[in-house]
Amino acid sequence: GEEPYTLAILLHDALVNHKDWSGIITATDIDEVVLAKAKAGVFEEKAMQKLPTVQIQRHFMKRPDGLYEAKPHLKELLRFRPHDLMSGVPPVRYVDLITCRNVTIYFTEKQKDDLARLFHSALVADGFYIMGKTEYLGRQVEDLFIAKNTAQKVFVKREKPPQPRTP
Repeated sequence: GEEPYTLAILLHDALVNHKDWSGIITATDIDEVVLAKAKAGVFEEKAMQKLPTVQIQRHFMKRPDGLYEAKPHLKELLRFRPHDLMSGVPPVRYVDLITCRNVTIYFTEKQKDDLARLFHSALVADGFYIMGKTEYLGRQVEDLFIAKNTAQKVFVKREKPPQPRTP
């Protein structure tokens, strides 16, 4: 549940400086128990260690039990919904950014390719796809995206894959 809140912090801080922008983060998981825990937005102190103190104070409340809870302004930017990535249907469409990290390591090559195609169909033109550092795009789908930062696994949707050259 930490990743959606990290993105919500980034989005919130961007919206403060760009009043004409808007955005919502949709977080999905197949496990509804995991989703309920993530939606609660409650974290142990160790989850806060990488955040600057100013961000902790701005975005979280320390509860009497010592846990930290995301403030309402962060929770309002998040939507949690159950979704099976293998359903073949994207949970949302026309999105600017998809992060799917450390999930495809459990998938077959065909499942990875199907998922990359699904994400491609859900992204807007020039939308970003970020995957885990140990993951990769399969050969069958690598033409769907342009690598922007291969070390960080950041890709941009290629609107029209390149056509094969004819001799």
